[in-house]
Amino acid sequence: MKTAAILSCLGLVVASAIPDFTTSSQFPTKRLSARSVPGDLGLDDVQQYTGYLTANETGEHFFYWTVESRNDPSKDPVILWLQGGPGCSSMTGLLYENGPSFIDNATLTPIHNPHSWNNNATVVYLDQPVDSGFSWGQTNNTDTSAKGAKEVYAFLELFFQRFPQYPKTLHVAGESYAGHYIPSVGAEILRHPERSFDLKSVVIGNGLVDVLQQYKEYQPMFCGGGGVPAVVGPEVCDHLDDTLAACNKLVETCYNNVTSANCVPVGGELCSNLTLPFYNETLNINPYDITKKCEPALDNGCYNESDGMTRWLELPRVLTAIGAEHAWNGCSDNVSDLFYSTGDPFRPAQRDVTFMLQHGLPVLIYAGAHDIICNWLGQRAWTDALPWHGHFKFRLKKLRPWHVDGKVAGAVKSHAGFTFLRIEDAGHMVPHDQPKPALEMINRWISGDYWLVGEKH
Repeated sequence: MKTAAILSCLGLVVASAIPDFTTSSQFPTKRLSARSVPGDLGLDDVQQYTGYLTANETGEHFFYWTVESRNDPSKDPVILWLQGGPGCSSMTGLLYENGPSFIDNATLTPIHNPHSWNNNATVVYLDQPVDSGFSWGQTNNTDTSAKGAKEVYAFLELFFQRFPQYPKTLHVAGESYAGHYIPSVGAEILRHPERSFDLKSVVIGNGLVDVLQQYKEYQPMFCGGGGVPAVVGPEVCDHLDDTLAACNKLVETCYNNVTSANCVPVGGELCSNLTLPFYNETLNINPYDITKKCEPALDNGCYNESDGMTRWLELPRVLTAIGAEHAWNGCSDNVSDLFYSTGDPFRPAQRDVTFMLQHGLPVLIYAGAHDIICNWLGQRAWTDALPWHGHFKFRLKKLRPWHVDGKVAGAVKSHAGFTFLRIEDAGHMVPHDQPKPALEMINRWISGDYWLVGEKH
């Protein structure tokens, strides 16, 4: 969603060592740099690499950070993590959600994360589009998820060429606006039969995918229908119902003919009124967790616990160690404005999910039960409504309890490689709020347990 903030203005940082570059005849105008991250940064004991995909034809530079598997990097799969926004940095995933360490607010030192997703996978955190995180460029030519997907595909081809020590087995995961990024990336990859790697699945957490289905669930979530008490009164609930009917007409116009002219109006005042309770200062609702209040934070993200990450990524020694060529930008207003200028947030990303399922690609949709902005009711609604060959059987499935360590940690339904999982006591950022269940989820999934029952099929 549109939650952007410029987080630092430190200027250019000159790398202390010259990185090596990988090129490819497939992408003659692009190159990938790579450098080893010094162990004294303290994030983990495993090998780490950072670098840039440079697109010489546009002058764009896309930053990535790779953290090897703690188990067996020569055999474990690769997970590509994409943050949302549009325009937010995947370093948030690395340092606040599912990476090997978090950053202590008081001491700005790493705190080991035993539930990191690199326990059984090599995880690559990519800042894209340009102006997100450490990525930068003379211009930004990406204003839709479909355009961004082409750069991600080029990055992946060069990445697997540069790092032949890793299996060419890939899962693409992310959250929030990655609900638009990932369907585009998955579809782009599948359209390249000549690809050098094997895309095994995609994983989307609390994603913005299908606004037609998801917008209708704001009123129930605000008004007590999502398993948590109502946070607004009956008058507001009635107003949200009236607003939805008019908003739906705009969304349907966009869906019926997907153009910027038809999709941009969905971002106007009318549909925005569906989320007005977020901006009521008296209510002070945290849009990422209905059970919490919004805290003042450096990244404007309602969690001051993340301030340590923000400050750590501004330290000169950190920037030098990772070879950063630009100051860190936690969430980019520029990217957000570009994507909204084409109506990208309101385009039907679920159609690419249908495309992936029709090609036999497993898809996992998970959601924290306390999130509002991309809430679990909306995730259930769009997955139930999705047209694909398994639509009717999936829709008829009932949510069943999902267990971790013998205790109920959520609810799940699955059919033919399409799985929906609600995780209890978690908000928008599930790996941060419920690290152990989140790790159990991803470990089961990448092992081939697409039913998440706890054993491989």
